[in-house]
Amino acid sequence: MDWIKFFVYTLNTTNGTIEPTGNDAITQPGAGPRHFDFHPSKPWLYVLCELNGTVESYTMDHTIGKLSRFQVIQNFSSGDSSGAASAAIKVSTRW
Repeated sequence: MDWIKFFVYTLNTTNGTIEPTGNDAITQPGAGPRHFDFHPSKPWLYVLCELNGTVESYTMDHTIGKLSRFQVIQNFSSGDSSGAASAAIKVSTRW
């Protein structure tokens, strides 16, 4: 998987259906998103990208259902040749 598109929906509380917002988000080409997690109390989403070794951070505007990327960081130090890879991400406010 080269990239992923997040399709964002809103809940119609009158009839229980979900409706597209049209505010979709796309990860960087070649990122290979594998896993994501939401911050437990802030409007932030973190996406672990397996192919390019990054974490993409998004802010979520719940009023219009829009994801906006605000940061991309490398998982490993530059020049790391260990062959290590990431498989999951879990957000914690413990530290």
